[in-house]
This record gives sequence, structure tokens and C-alpha cells, in this order.
Amino acid sequence: MKNPLYFLNGEYSNTALVQAQLSHSIYSDMVHNPLKASIFVIKMVLLFSAPLISILILRLINHRLVRWDTLILLGMFLSISMVQIIMLVTGTTFAWLRYFMYGLPVAVAWLPYELSKVKRQWHVIIPLIAMIANYGILSYVVTQPSMAPEENKFLQNSFGNQNEVDDDWKQQSEIARYLDDNYAHSSILVDTSSAFFIILQSKFPTQFYIPSDKEFINAVTDPEKYKVSYILLPNPKLVSGINVINMAYPNLYNQGADWVELVKEFGAKWKLYKVIQSTGRYALNTNNYAF
Repeated sequence: MKNPLYFLNGEYSNTALVQAQLSHSIYSDMVHNPLKASIFVIKMVLLFSAPLISILILRLINHRLVRWDTLILLGMFLSISMVQIIMLVTGTTFAWLRYFMYGLPVAVAWLPYELSKVKRQWHVIIPLIAMIANYGILSYVVTQPSMAPEENKFLQNSFGNQNEVDDDWKQQSEIARYLDDNYAHSSILVDTSSAFFIILQSKFPTQFYIPSDKEFINAVTDPEKYKVSYILLPNPKLVSGINVINMAYPNLYNQGADWVELVKEFGAKWKLYKVIQSTGRYALNTNNYAF
């Protein structure tokens, strides 16, 4: 890869992944807009704030609110989440729900100390109610794709769409067996962001030319020159994540090209192309990558 900081500034860095999703209004509306980013972060942090609020109530009724350690608690609760404002404004983070949970364990860890200072035993009920309420709030939030898209997707895949996920794994296992049976000694260009399970299921994983290989980017640019025999490509509309090959050749899956020949289709999600000649051009859009 010739880049010791490949996973910091390369095409699989967090920044590159975020840049690929900036078309989503949730992210794009907050880039270079501190006000929107701040409002969004505050809303997300509030979802985890019931234990903190209970601590502040305890301090208020025990006449301990106006103290330096209250400021310390608020600083610890908010500091990490506030960094998200900067990252959202600069377009270097996702707005996923779990990125804002850091204050919750801080508040829960603070509770034993706070409870040791209460004057009446019934005060213990306050943080207990708060934690139960926070559990209910978060249980609802993760069911809402608009509020927790990534977490909701995980739940759907784990429970609601389990059959679909199982079918995907089954199909990819079949693809791996097909490639092993027919092309075990060929060089197959593939992006692991989409095909990691296929590679894991293969008995001949060295047949795959993958992003961690030194000349992968060059091989994407001109597969024939770098001895690539086949290209395994996912349907860009049906798979998530960055796929460098699809980004380099956005029409290849649906329209093919004069330098490849379609060998086999695997349902509606995968196609195997044979490389029959040089691309004859530098098709890779290097603006999408950080070398």
C-alpha cells in the first residue's frame, strides 16, 4: 500500500467512509453548519441524560448543586460528545446513536458517590426511576430508523430480516464454492468491504486480489496489466459500504464494458466478469481516495 497511515487517510479510513455517505441529508445538512450540528448533538446527548438529570436533582434537594464537582461531572459527561460537533461540521464522523452514549456510563459510575451523600434513603428512588426511564427511551429510539439508522438496521438484521441475512450468507458460501471449483488458480479482483464472507468461505483465499495487496489500486485501474483474470462485483444498489471497483467503474455491473466478458450472474447481487483486454485508460477517479 506504500502508506503507513493507510487506515487513517486511505480509502478505508473513517473519513473516506463518511465522505461516501455525505449525500445523506442527516450528514450533509450539518457540514459547515455549527448551529445545526450543535442542536443535533444536544438532542442525541439528551437521550442518554436521565441518570445525569437524576444526579442534578439529588444535588439540588441536598443543597449540593452549586459546587465545583458539579462542573466536573458536566464536563466529563459532555466533553466527548461535544467533540462530535466539530467532527460533524467537518464531515468526519457519522451521526450514529451509539457515538453519543459516552456520558451514560460516566453518570452511572458517578451515582454510588452521589448516593453516599444523600440525607434520606428515599432519594435512592430518583436515580432508579431515571435509569428505568432511560432504558425505555433508548428501547424506543433503536426502533426508529430516522433516529438510530445503524442500530435499527442491526436489530432488523438480527430479528426482523433474519431470513434475508441467512439467504445472503448462503449465497455467498455458494459463490465461494463455485470460485474454488472453477477458478482456484486464477486471480480474482474483489473488494473485501463487500465480499469478506466469500473470502472467508473460500478454501483458496490467495486467489483473491484484495485491497490489502500492494498494487490493488493499480490493479483496479488496469486489471489486465496486473494479471487479474476475473472481477467479482456486487450490485451497487443492493450492498452497503464503499466498494472501490464500483466507484472506479460505476456502470460496470449494469452495463458491462468492452474490456470484460460476463461469465456468471449470482442472483441479483453478484456478477463475475472475465478480463479480456486492457482498460486502455485510467478509469479510477483518484479524487475519491486519499493516497
